[in-house]
Amino acid sequence: MKKLTTILLTLALLICGLSAMAQSDFTYFPESEDYTGTWYADDTILEIVHMDDDYNLFSCVVTKYASEQEGVRWIYDGCAYDDVGKALASLEIGAKFDVRFDENGDLLSSEPVYYEDGAATFALNADGTLTWTDFKEAPGENALVFQKVERYAANPVAAYEGEWMADRALMTIEALDDGITCTIHWAGSAFDEAVWEYACAYDEASGGLTAPENGVKRIVTYGEGGDVLSDEVEYDDGAATFVIDGAGNLAWTNVKEDSVETPFEKVGGLTDYSGVTTMDRAEIEAFAEKVRDAYLKSDWATLAPLINYPITLAPDQEIATPQDFTAYMFDKMPTEADRAAMEEEDCRDLFVNGEGICLGSGQVWLIDANFNGVEQTAAPLLQIIAIQGVE
Repeated sequence: MKKLTTILLTLALLICGLSAMAQSDFTYFPESEDYTGTWYADDTILEIVHMDDDYNLFSCVVTKYASEQEGVRWIYDGCAYDDVGKALASLEIGAKFDVRFDENGDLLSSEPVYYEDGAATFALNADGTLTWTDFKEAPGENALVFQKVERYAANPVAAYEGEWMADRALMTIEALDDGITCTIHWAGSAFDEAVWEYACAYDEASGGLTAPENGVKRIVTYGEGGDVLSDEVEYDDGAATFVIDGAGNLAWTNVKEDSVETPFEKVGGLTDYSGVTTMDRAEIEAFAEKVRDAYLKSDWATLAPLINYPITLAPDQEIATPQDFTAYMFDKMPTEADRAAMEEEDCRDLFVNGEGICLGSGQVWLIDANFNGVEQTAAPLLQIIAIQGVE
């Protein structure tokens, strides 16, 4: 109700303003959609959501974290695109709150209201960043520049996974069931290297990975044949941070050794499933293994409850229930070529696109039935949407 009241108030103010002025700074252009999404800057997150199609209004919510469980929030409901200023602009209806969160990051409280007459602009810059200017607290001076979180909003860790290079160093980052591992191999010569191993966690406030004094550094030496001559631990209480900058490079800061930021460039990555589900990589690939094994065994009873119904099987047979599927597939088996393709599928780094996740060369396709292309609407639920290559 409060949000609806705010929107109506904003519309009233806009309409009054339009009727009172000979010309208006506010127009409603489709390009303002470039603003929607999640943005980050240091310890601050900005969420911009399209609220209203008819008047092209937006909600801009800025949260500055003092810790994982408390911070300050500014809410500007009813921002409109200002074609003169080339920015989303809020009239004096912005509100500022103290906010607190639980251990899962969900909002516990939002109080008290410092004010309800804040004005601000949100302007896109030529380099793709966005500047928030708060006119209420420091007119024209309180500006903060944000980077956009593009395809990783649903699963931000996916941006970090893969291989990164810097000088003689190779970093590998992988998200596993029990956490995120960051491993750096830095060659000193052909016969020795330093190895750092960190157990990391994603820090929502910074948008980066952090390792709180659990890093292990080892010095490894090798013989001429590549055999290990020595492997000695130098310390096991290393702290570090890993943050991707606006250019897409990753900065590693070795807090333990007081090093400066070392920039890494991405050279290879694991398949990014974040565009189709927020399910953990290990769970996705374990599910894929189950599906592959059942397909190869013609175990249709196992696949029947895993299907998103109705499903159409070649050439044009529509199946509505698990019972119908089991009955229809009773005497069917994979063709020789399709069996061979699935036997080669190791269910690691599966091919993924806008249609879903592919097994083999297209013998089976999966989707998350509770992912709408932008966000997870309910708990992840992988299901089969296509089965091909059987007769």
